[in-house]
Amino acid sequence: MLLLAVTAQPARAQDVYAHQAFWKGVPETGVIRACTPGSTAHWKARDALRRFERHVESLDAAAAIDGPRRQLHDLLHLPCFGLAFESLRVPVVDSVPSLKLWLERGGDMWLESLLELPRFGDAAHVIVPPDAPRTLRPGGTNHDAALDAYLCAPGDASCGHATRGWVRRADVALERHRLAAARDISRDDVSRPARSAEALSADCVRAATTEPDAVRYEAWRACVENYRDLRPLVPVAAFRAPVTGWLVVTGRRGHYDFCDTVRAFNLEDGTTLIDDSCSSLVLQRGGDVNRDATNQRRVATTRMGRVPVDALREAAWMLLFRHQFVEGQHDADAVPLPEGFERRWNRAHPPWNFTLSGGGRSFSTAQSMLMWTVTAPGAPPIAGNVTWPSSFDGADNHAVELLQVAEAGFVESCVTDRVPAFRKTDAVLVESYVVLEEVETDLEDAKARWSSVPTCR
Repeated sequence: MLLLAVTAQPARAQDVYAHQAFWKGVPETGVIRACTPGSTAHWKARDALRRFERHVESLDAAAAIDGPRRQLHDLLHLPCFGLAFESLRVPVVDSVPSLKLWLERGGDMWLESLLELPRFGDAAHVIVPPDAPRTLRPGGTNHDAALDAYLCAPGDASCGHATRGWVRRADVALERHRLAAARDISRDDVSRPARSAEALSADCVRAATTEPDAVRYEAWRACVENYRDLRPLVPVAAFRAPVTGWLVVTGRRGHYDFCDTVRAFNLEDGTTLIDDSCSSLVLQRGGDVNRDATNQRRVATTRMGRVPVDALREAAWMLLFRHQFVEGQHDADAVPLPEGFERRWNRAHPPWNFTLSGGGRSFSTAQSMLMWTVTAPGAPPIAGNVTWPSSFDGADNHAVELLQVAEAGFVESCVTDRVPAFRKTDAVLVESYVVLEEVETDLEDAKARWSSVPTCR
């Protein structure tokens, strides 16, 4: 088995399985090379690509994806597109809008590059394809059914206008977060995957030099694939704004100086109820926490008022859907092909045979995990978590930033609303790491304190 020792995120199992299924039935031996430009096979392949692109461009967004997806797969099975074998990520498109986005973001450039590598400056460049964003629609199978209440029905032109700006803002925030991670020199190469295409190519040349000449290109290309730039991708969907019910956020904010908080927000009018118990850690010799002394320092605060309702709803939307922002490559990338490397792939060396190590998520002791629930009338509560006050995950980070924006607009005033009961047995978990018993207990304790505060007369 061919091995490549590089430090990167391992290939996901679903990528391997999709690749295996896609190439099933194709001969497992032989060396794949690009077709000779100007040859009959090359001309036919280019013509087939042009017809496919024109067909996709003419499709309505509501058209079924089965036909176009089959056409794309048939195209990639043509001999001149055989070098698609080198990428584990055979395009997985689940809707026409997803396919169109994939082409616009560089899928078309990748398809072209399988026929002939583009040249930028003096060097030929290998194109690393983008990932297709997933599609969410009511009744879909790739999300919890409880989220259907916040998805527009296909063809409902009156739905989704209020959230279009949120979708755009999320996409910008995710790209900004990726670029910030790339500039963070305090993080090592594993945690900081972004680098220039030239530096990536050079790094992967060094990783490939220990391999035999016959597989140097394969080793280099596998390295490029597994160090590619990733960030959460915004799903393709028309979203309903959460305009009724309550968002409740509980948990500890802070580390040495902290507040154990329960905050409830009415999504209809922005009514806000706050219950904070704040203290600072008292450390004993050796670093252990003196819990009794820490609790003696606690200062309890109960406040009521309002936050801007539009900012609140956007934060609730992002909390509901952030776990649907699946990590992937947003745009195609062009990486210089090293001088002297012949672009070829032996089909007897599947890409998943390259062993990878390392990877993993980062976490800081300055961060804490907050639990949240969204409860709407006539629907089960939906529960999840978010990292406070910031996160290394872009979607998680955007969700908490939106929550901070909403809370920054808090204006204290009297209120008339009361938070409804929450029963952990009714809740739908859309993420792990939520202790529903704690949410239920913390909310009931906070409600007892809120009930002692006079309401508006």
